[in-house]
Amino acid sequence: MAATASVIGFLRPAGGGARGLKSAARGVLMVVGLLLAGCASVRHYEPDVDPNSLDGTTFIHYLGTVPVASVEEGCRAILLVADEDEDFGSHHDRYAELVGRGVIRASWRLEPGQVLDRGTLAFMAARVCRIPKGVNSLLLGSWGLGDRRYALKDVVAAGLMSYGMPGHAVRGGELVSVLTKMDEYLSEQDTRDQGQSEGRGVSIDVTNAADVKVAKQLLAMKVAN
Repeated sequence: MAATASVIGFLRPAGGGARGLKSAARGVLMVVGLLLAGCASVRHYEPDVDPNSLDGTTFIHYLGTVPVASVEEGCRAILLVADEDEDFGSHHDRYAELVGRGVIRASWRLEPGQVLDRGTLAFMAARVCRIPKGVNSLLLGSWGLGDRRYALKDVVAAGLMSYGMPGHAVRGGELVSVLTKMDEYLSEQDTRDQGQSEGRGVSIDVTNAADVKVAKQLLAMKVAN
């Protein structure tokens, strides 16, 4: 009840009436617009080589030479860290794959030539590395309000990025640094997962119902012993 009253009080300033409501509504829309805003500027830098002609390793080295990274370059770089291979023939394929995995949101309407901003990179890094979500990401980011802004806070807390404005452009060297930290984070995550599996004493690739039944039986035998 108190929370409802505080919201009403914000929307209806003292002595505001209908005019006050309109003014407050415009203010709310401005704040929401800032929270939802992503990168919209087009990169004007023209590289000396076509990055699509480079293999994965050379592409990563190339990223370190660009003043600012593009959305297209960011998508390819993220998939290289996530999959360590390239089975995607075009940016369209990579983008569709990332949207399908929930690493990018289609509602952002990102274009390949846009400048990659820190909020977008943070969101992608958080999803690929399965970074634990903070309270704001859980309550607001899950339905799109400030999702990239709060993802940046989560990624900073995990040590993958330094803090800064989510709308600021990502420099090429910064992108390479984040990719390196992501790779280290994922390697440590794999080591932890493997250690937990070995600690249980049973490691089975469960691919169907029969395997699930066998796994449960072996686990029961292990506990009994």
